[in-house]
Order: sequence, then structure tokens, then C-alpha cells
Amino acid sequence: PAATAPGADSSSIGTGAALPAVKDESAVAGARARRRAGARPIIIVPPAHSAGSTLVTMANGPALLKDGRFEKTEMSAGTEDVVITRKSAKLSGQSVSFIVTENVKRISNEAWGDVVGVVVSGAEWQFRRFGIGGGNAREVLKTVRGVWFGWEDERPNEFVRDNNITVVKLSRTKRYLDGRATAQFWDAVDANLRANFQHFIPSSS
Repeated sequence: PAATAPGADSSSIGTGAALPAVKDESAVAGARARRRAGARPIIIVPPAHSAGSTLVTMANGPALLKDGRFEKTEMSAGTEDVVITRKSAKLSGQSVSFIVTENVKRISNEAWGDVVGVVVSGAEWQFRRFGIGGGNAREVLKTVRGVWFGWEDERPNEFVRDNNITVVKLSRTKRYLDGRATAQFWDAVDANLRANFQHFIPSSS
């Protein structure tokens, strides 16, 4: 089971102050080529104030991703980043700590190379302020695993269907099934780490 640690540094994620969107893609590639000291994989979640337009936001995302418990929430102010540490047999059975954040402005240029997953709201404009892929959703999703959460009877919109986005369904009434949705999310993220971010997977030796 996952465990949570206190929120990340409140000033910025990664080394140095938070900077505008990265224009130099080579800087991102260089960051991916090696694991920086203290670097952790980052997952971006829609902000808490967007609760009315998407099921999973920073208001309820940490509980779902950590505890396998979905909670309906109202729109709320932004929250602090959360660190979720989990152990997975698919990641050499080792513990990996993920930073979960809603604030893309706080991700430093260098740390954009550590973004491994994003909870997709379903709107393409969500990616415009991303510091990788030139803010183009299709480019971002080539290496960052996008996951969209929807109700079991809800059909993903065209943007979700036409891009490389994992669809995870939630039951409207059967909360005991929430854990299955959480497992599907992490399966998708773990697969992306194995494919594109192996430097974040500790050695099993």
C-alpha cells in the first residue's frame, strides 16, 4: 500500500526557482538522460478549483491515488503538493516516491523532464502551460502518460479518444470498486516509467 509524506517544497518543484515554459527541448532531454540528485517523478493533477468540470482534481486526487478512495468534492482553493511513496512489483519491487501537484507554474525548467503522468481533464487547453512539447497536448502525451477518469456510463470525449490517453472508469455508487481504478492508474504510470523513465526505478540489487 502507498504511504504519503509531507508536501513538497512550497517554492518550486525541482532545482532553482520556477520558470516559464521550457522552449529548449534539449534541456528536457538532458534531464531525462540521468536521475538528478533528489529528483522524483511528477504527476500533474487538475487544480482543485476545477472540480465542477472533471472528476479527479487535487482536492480528491491524493486520496484516490494513495488510498483507493474516491470522494466527490466541491470546487476549492489550491492545495499543497503531496508526495506518495509506493512499492510496486512492476518497478523492481522497490519504493518510488511521486510528487503530485496541481501547480504547473511551480515546476522548474529542469524538473519538467521528471513529469511522468497527468490526470487529464478532457480539455486540450490543459496542456498549454506545460513546459514540454511546446504546450502541444499530442507532443506531451508521447512521453507523459495521460489518464482520464470518467463515470462507468460516461463516454470519453473526442480529445481523450484520439490521443494516447488511458481511460479509467469509476462507479457512481460502488465505492468498493475504487481500488480497481487506482490500480489501473498506477499500472499505466508504472508502464510509462519502464518505457521512458527507467532512471527513476531503483535497482533491485
